Order: sequence, then C-alpha cells, then structure tokens
Amino acid sequence: MFKGINIVYLFVALTLISCNSDHNKNSDDLVYWSSNNSYEINYAKAITQKWNKNNSQFKVSFQPVPEGQSSEEIILAAVVGETTPDIYSNMWQGDVEAYAQAGVLIPLDTLDGFMEFLYNRCDSSVVEEIRSLDGHIYQIPWKINPIMLIYNEKIIDTLSLHRPPKDYSEFFHLSREFQKDTDGDGYVDRWLGYAEVHVTWWQRFFDFYPLYLAASGGASLVKNKKAVFNNEYAINVFKFLRSLYEKNYFSKERLSARQDVFLASVIATRFTGPWEIMHSDNFKPEGFEYNFAPMPVPDNHVGPIYTYGDPKNIVIFNTCKKPENAWQYLKQ
Repeated sequence: MFKGINIVYLFVALTLISCNSDHNKNSDDLVYWSSNNSYEINYAKAITQKWNKNNSQFKVSFQPVPEGQSSEEIILAAVVGETTPDIYSNMWQGDVEAYAQAGVLIPLDTLDGFMEFLYNRCDSSVVEEIRSLDGHIYQIPWKINPIMLIYNEKIIDTLSLHRPPKDYSEFFHLSREFQKDTDGDGYVDRWLGYAEVHVTWWQRFFDFYPLYLAASGGASLVKNKKAVFNNEYAINVFKFLRSLYEKNYFSKERLSARQDVFLASVIATRFTGPWEIMHSDNFKPEGFEYNFAPMPVPDNHVGPIYTYGDPKNIVIFNTCKKPENAWQYLKQ
C-alpha cells in the first residue's frame, strides 16, 4: 500500500515534520498528534491544556497531524524519518500490524494496568480483533467512521420511490430517473451518485469495501492469511459498480475538482462517512436537507446490513523515551 508515494512528496513531508518536531527540550515532555478533524482538535486541545495545568511532572505539546494527501502517508514519512510523535490518535487499524512487525510501536500490554484498562473499555471480541500476530497489543480502540449513503432528501423525495434506494435494482432505477443533460449539450451532467475514479489505495475503503461488507453480511477479505474475496459478493459488487459507469449513472470524470457536487445537487447521493456532517452543515445552501441510509445491497440480500467502520486508534511510537508517561496521559 506504500509503493505509490511520490519521492519528492516524501522528502518534503519529512522536512516539514522534522522542522515541526521539537522533541525533548525536557526529556520527560511528550508530543501528541491527533487527526486534523476540527472537533477532535478542539477536544485534544482541551484535554492537553487540562493535563498541563494539573500536572507538573511533564508537559504535553499537541498538534494535529501535518497536512498531506493522507494522514497514513504523513505517518509513514515520519516513521521513515524517525520524527514520529510520542502519541498518535489517528492510526488506521490496518497499518498497526505492519508497524508492529517493523518494531516502531510500543507494545501497550507491557505497560502497568493497560489490560485492565482495556477490558474496562472493550469486550473480549474487540480485544482479540486488535491483538497482533505476536500476541501483543499495540493500539487503543479510539473511534470509528462508518461509511453510509448520504442523500439529498428533497431530490430523493421527487423520485418515484420517495426514499433512498435499498438494493442494486432500486439504485439503477433511481439513477435512470435522475440522470440528465441539464444544459442540452448532449452530455449527461447530473448523476444519482459518484465515487472517486482516481487510483488511490485508501479510496476503495469508501466504495468497494463497504459495498462488499453490506453484500456479504460482514465477511472478511482475508482469512488464515489468504485472500478469500473471490466470491459471489465481490463479483456482484464489481458488476454493480461497472454498470454504474457503463450506463453513465456515475460520472467518469473527477468531480472532486469542482465545488462540492453533492451540495450543488449535481449528484443526489454519495458513499461517505460522518465527517460529511460538519462539512455539509457549514456549506449547504439555504433549504438544503440531507440524511443517511445504509449502503445498497444485492436484490436478494437477507439480514443485517454491515459497513466499513474506518477505525482509527491510539498508539505510542518507540521514539517515545518515556512510554510510561505517555500511558499516564492517555488513561486520564
């Protein structure tokens, strides 16, 4: 997943991180990075200020993860440059095992009181899910961002179903209704939905993967260290997505370069996560109303509808000289 990082970008990122990482003015002090979500930034600032006010033994300096194409690539650059923060609270769960095997994370279960703390917060199934192959635990479950179908309530209400589509056939049906050439130039310029068409490794977590989980009842992609998604569910998801593009129900052009096409009503739905709420509330035009629905499923689907949770967890990097201090801060 790391092969596509541009070398110039990596160099610049390493330089910026090195310039902004002022570790160890006091050897007991800590550096903490959060995500760059504004709500989490405000929360992290508040708990850090509270800690620094009430604790004199060591201080914690806080900043959001530096900007980049993705936080995962920024963290990789920091790992390569050995400029990681002591604490990071936006680690994608899928990266933890790779970093654990590379020896760049602190095994948290070696810290006093950690397992008791973990079991007070999580049930045994979650604990086993985050346990690494070597038996240690390197992450604290922190947050999830479930991927769902956001939809324009006013547009959907004008279409024949008067509700968001539940399955593939309904999605196709509403796509045909909404698809339109609005300016008469012979090209469709209004679509029911959209998924990013550029090739970025993490983008498939927001279209293929949640659709696969919805279709399969939450089945895994990998089992016993082998890929197991060459099955009817994955094939049908790919057919669904292929049909959306073949029939021009989804745009083949990159719409992300424009203004927000969902808020502009160029599209009526999008596969997205809860970060869309703050963005939509801040920038929606007057009278715009939206809501969320489950991901569409195959027509014959029975049972609950699962989706991708996009988990982001807390880790302590091995560049931290006082992991016990970091643990004291984290369990406050």
